[in-house]
Parts: sequence; structure tokens; C-alpha cells
Amino acid sequence: MDTMLPTKDELLEYYYLGVPEIREQAVWRTIGRENKLVTAESVRAADRKAARIAEIEEVKVNERFGNRGASQRTSIPETLVPVDLTFVAVISPNDFWLTPDVNWKGKTPYTKTFEDVRLRCRLVAPKIPDFAASDFSEALANLDWFMGASATPGNTRQSIVEAGAIKLRHVLFERIEGEPVDSEVKAMEDWPCSTEEARKARDAIKRTHRVLPLKAFDMAGNLLPPTKYSQALKGAVVRVSVKLTRWKFRPQGDDPRGRDVYTADIDNIRVLVPPKPRTRQIIPRTDPGPSRSPKKKARTLGRRD
Repeated sequence: MDTMLPTKDELLEYYYLGVPEIREQAVWRTIGRENKLVTAESVRAADRKAARIAEIEEVKVNERFGNRGASQRTSIPETLVPVDLTFVAVISPNDFWLTPDVNWKGKTPYTKTFEDVRLRCRLVAPKIPDFAASDFSEALANLDWFMGASATPGNTRQSIVEAGAIKLRHVLFERIEGEPVDSEVKAMEDWPCSTEEARKARDAIKRTHRVLPLKAFDMAGNLLPPTKYSQALKGAVVRVSVKLTRWKFRPQGDDPRGRDVYTADIDNIRVLVPPKPRTRQIIPRTDPGPSRSPKKKARTLGRRD
């Protein structure tokens, strides 16, 4: 079977999650209302920019008011770059929801409306030398470390790591500010849906939301159409890049603890080893089957002997 497995040196050109050095290459910073894992390099650049701005402002303030009101040197949020953590894994056939509409049939406790749909999957260790035990285990440990580094004391943690698997998601729809362009409406109208409920819900939001197709590529680097997600990705060995976000929620109900909710959003997926072909299992019959009466001898027309 053809493969496109990268070497360790090639992966180290990215923010590779399978080595301990990644912990020095990314840090948590607040961007808007979200807490995101960003590149340490962008933080240093933002701090330098903020320092230059603060010095200019400080000079202006001192010229007019003396030492009062000197500006503080803080990072510039708009220059921070969310880090794309990259690693090699298998997309588990279990709990696989990387399909165009996740077979949506109406409101659920977790998905109130169709625009809330998230594509989801779990990644498990690949059975490939160099990527199976050591690198994937290191990736799990690093994810746990990053989550711990941003944890709120006393809060419960909703982790992206569970039973040796990594939980990923992809936000499928985005609200449009203002009037949509024709291409956005057309893309929504053409987005494949497997249920009547999903088709009606898609048409209802085609002028208020845009669709964000999954950036998933086959072994040749071709973008996969949404109708091929399941066939090409379920059970495949992939190189995947994700962005981490932490959401902080206040206590609710009788629970005095708040919650730290972590998400790993898919940035891109590249198939390295395609999934094994699905073969139809033929079970041989062990029973003799229904009895058949012997064929009657055909009657011969004409003179009898």
C-alpha cells in the first residue's frame, strides 16, 4: 500500500506535538473572550511591539504631565498567532462524525440548532514504527501539560484527551455580518445533506451563515469534497494540525465549581496512509437450506410405446 509518511525531521519543521520541546514553543494568551494557545515567537514579537508603543506614549505623557499616567507595556493581542499543533495519528472509525451534516435529524441536548453542528472525531495511536508508542504518548502528555498550565484553580476540567484518544472538532458554519455574497449562498445551497431535516435547516440559514468546509486533503494533496470525508478519512493514518482553546465557565446550579472546557479545532488534515478497503464479509451457510421436491419428469407428447 502506498504511503506518504513524513520523517521526524520533516515534522519538526512544524509545531510537532510528539516531542517535549513543544512546551517551550507555545504559551496561553487571552484573545478577546477566548484563551488560546499561541506561538511563543509571536508573543515575543508582540511584547517588543507593545514596548515600543509604550515608550512612545510614555514620552508623550511625560512631556505633558510629567511621570503621571505612564503606559503599561502589554502584548498586542491582534499580533498573537494561534499555534497549529501537528502530529500523526489514526482517525478512529469509532465515534466518527466527519460527515457533511453529521446525520442531523433535529434538536438534541448538545446541538440546539443546525448552525451549531460540529464535525467530530477521535484520534488514536497509529500502528506504525516511530509514531505509535513514543510519539503519540508524548503528544498525549504534552496536551495534558498544556491544559494543566492554563487550568483555573478549583475548576473542573473538560479535557480533549479521553481513554488514550484525542477528541477533535470542526466548526462547520459561521454567521455572516451583513449581506452574504452570491458565492456564499450558492455554497450553502450545494452543501450535501443526508436528511430532510438537515436540508430544511440548511436552506433556512443560507443567507445568515457561510459554510466552512473541512480542510482535508488526500495523499496527492487534493482537497477532499465533503461527500468523500467518510470514505477517505475513517480509519486513515493522517497528519493533522489543531488549534487549542480554553473556555472558562462560571459555576452553575448547586455545583460551586466552575469549568474549564478545552477544544481542539482542526486546522487541516492530510492523509498519509489510506484506510483499509472495507470488504463485505460473506458468511457460509451451515444449514442444508429448504428442502426441494424433485423435478417432475417432463411429459412426452405423442404416441406411447
